[in-house]
Amino acid sequence: MKIQCIEKYQFSQIEQSKQIIVHENARRFAIIDLGEKLGCYGFSWRSDLLEPTIVVSSDKKIWVGVDQRLVALNLHTGHIVVSLPLMTNILQIQAAKKVTVVLTESELLLFNLDGSIRFAKGLPELASEMSICDWDVKITDIEGNIWVVDIQTGAFKQSPVTGI
Repeated sequence: MKIQCIEKYQFSQIEQSKQIIVHENARRFAIIDLGEKLGCYGFSWRSDLLEPTIVVSSDKKIWVGVDQRLVALNLHTGHIVVSLPLMTNILQIQAAKKVTVVLTESELLLFNLDGSIRFAKGLPELASEMSICDWDVKITDIEGNIWVVDIQTGAFKQSPVTGI
């Protein structure tokens, strides 16, 4: 699976059903090659500063997030399982125990294996990063505070702990 930057005219030549993220005012374009069986899928985004985040989950979905768009493709069929616009930029995507965790600047989203949303949790402060340990997601905000969220329930287990 390779990501390759392309030009706008090349993106416009991709079959529409394989344009998985399309921004009206896009400035950057790329394709992801999913092999001979599925072929190439294209996506576009606005930001010159943000790079796409791509993760393959244990259930054989490829998760692509860039700017404020999230898409998950089934790697067996090539079908889109999840396609969501978000309110703020995606910071990280991680595959964990039977869930995929997506951190944006202002919320945490957990997806079940079938692509359904387990929960979406608004964050008390702007996030900067996350890590996953067992059944907990540890979120660090821009001021260094650490918030711990239970993956199963979405409840804050600890809030906040001053960062190091």
